[in-house]
Formats: sequence, C-alpha cells, structure tokens
Amino acid sequence: MTLPLPTNSFLPDTVINLPDTASSQDLAGALDTKQRMAAADWTNPNLSKAADVPAGRIIGSILGEQAGPTLIITCGIHGNERAGVVAAKRVLATLERRKSRLKGEIIAISGNLAGMRLGVRYQVRDLNRVWTDARVSDVTGRAVKDPSSLDAEDIEQSEMLKEIRAAIARARGPVHLIDCHSTSASGFPFIL
Repeated sequence: MTLPLPTNSFLPDTVINLPDTASSQDLAGALDTKQRMAAADWTNPNLSKAADVPAGRIIGSILGEQAGPTLIITCGIHGNERAGVVAAKRVLATLERRKSRLKGEIIAISGNLAGMRLGVRYQVRDLNRVWTDARVSDVTGRAVKDPSSLDAEDIEQSEMLKEIRAAIARARGPVHLIDCHSTSASGFPFIL
C-alpha cells in the first residue's frame, strides 16, 4: 500500500510504502519521530514561507448566484494558530465544486498576517481581545486621522475591519461570523 501524505509546510511531499496488510500502527511507526512532531506542531517557528500562511487578507471567497446568507470566516487571529487557514482553504475548495448550488457568500479572512509570518501569537497585543465597540471605533478613527499611530495589531484589525465591513455591505441576506482557532496544547490542532 502506498500512502501519499498531505503536503504542507511541516511534511513536504512524503510517500510511505507499506504492505497491503498494514495497520495504522504500522503507519505511525513508519514516520520517524521528527516527522510526527513536525506534523503535529502547529506552532513551529519556521513559518515565513509556510504554505498555510496566506499571501493576503482574503484567503478565498465564493459568491453564489442566488441571494442567501453571508458567512464570514476569520482565521489566524492568533498568528501561531494557522489550522483555521488550512481548514478554510479546504472547505472553500470543496464548496467551489458545488458553487452552482450555493446561495449567498462565504468569505475567509486572515487575521494576524504578520504574526503568522513571524510565527508568533501577536506582536504588541492579543488581536482576539480588541474587538470592543470602543476599541474598534478608536482604531477606525486613527486609521483615517493618524495612520502612523497604529501599531502592528491595530493595522491588522483595521485591515480585517475593512474586509468584514465590505462583506456586510454586499450581503444579500443574514450575516454570520465564525472565528477559527487552534491550540498549541497537545491534542487536536483545530477548534471552532
């Protein structure tokens, strides 16, 4: 049995050949410890060119022909939590094949791009803790009046707000938002 493993930044183009009678334990044993650790380590700091770090703010979107709900998915609010980016790309790829049946819009927005590129949770402040009405108003005002006063996370938040507001403005039905997170603890790497 030949098992091609998914290509990602931690486990590049790996194929494992096992007998047809191989079990999951055989597969686990075939991977050396380093590969298993790298595959499970979503906080690996060697990320600047990782395939799961989005190139831009919009990870992807699908606009159905018919009106319907808008689903905004945010991923990577914490720069060291990129599992949501991978999940969003996979969901969008699957839904793209069913686009003709989709009603409304699905858009995936990357959170802390600089944090993802640097492999850090955040640079100045936790981007997941700054979404109060007062803070959003403050960042929005400073982005217009004094952009030089914005720190790293202010810029990220301002850019995210621009895309979220644009999605809300073009919505053709109710709007829903999902914020995807993953964990640096042992266990499953992705939570919703």
